Amino acid sequence: MIIIIGLILFFVCFVIFSRKFYSKNEKLFEIISSIIFLLILVIGTYPILGYENPKFQTEVEIVPFNEEYGKVKNVDYYLLHEYNSYMYKHLVNDNQYEVDEILSDNVTIIESNKNIKPCIKVYKQDAKENIWTFTGNQGIYFYYIEIPINSIKNIEI
Repeated sequence: MIIIIGLILFFVCFVIFSRKFYSKNEKLFEIISSIIFLLILVIGTYPILGYENPKFQTEVEIVPFNEEYGKVKNVDYYLLHEYNSYMYKHLVNDNQYEVDEILSDNVTIIESNKNIKPCIKVYKQDAKENIWTFTGNQGIYFYYIEIPINSIKNIEI
């Protein structure tokens, strides 16, 4: 609502300003209009110079793929990887599994030989609020995948 009021005030001031000064001195009008426009942009985008701290979104427990993807020395594959695509399988309902895919450069794989629960933790980092937030700030997602050692299979499609 504040954005709409600000835009309306800007256009009203711009119309009044243009009627008084444009006919008298075109060059002065262009310079002052440019300065006002740049000030609005700087004031509006100043807070976007940073991001908030990432916030935890969700955790998905993943399960090993079936035999169709193969086993090597009794190692279950929890993750299938190609370029920056990661496929994983998780439980949706009782005895119903779904294969999903992560397409992102913001993936950190944590391999451990300890007894861990294989899972994917998702965090989201939003840009700081400003008057241009309505333009569609989607945020940045970070994926942390915890799996046992040697349980990633590189595939080629």
